[in-house]
Amino acid sequence: PAPVVTPAPVIRFVSLLKLGSTGQEVRELQQTLKNLGYYTHPSITGYFGPATKTALIKFQKAKGLKPFPGWVGPSTRDALNAVR
Repeated sequence: PAPVVTPAPVIRFVSLLKLGSTGQEVRELQQTLKNLGYYTHPSITGYFGPATKTALIKFQKAKGLKPFPGWVGPSTRDALNAVR
């Protein structure tokens, strides 16, 4: 029989993420931005600091999400969820 392949769980972004936010959703944000080439910090920290904000603004500009506030609100969440 063919092997069963279990897909990786899909994390949907649901929270307001901004400077100072921490946790698993921030780690997922950093990993997503890293996969897309925007997050260049050497590690996934789970802390939304200046490196995460800079990467997020690059993503927002690339997606035409104006203004570029550097935090994850509804339109940025939708754009992030669309690329996952």
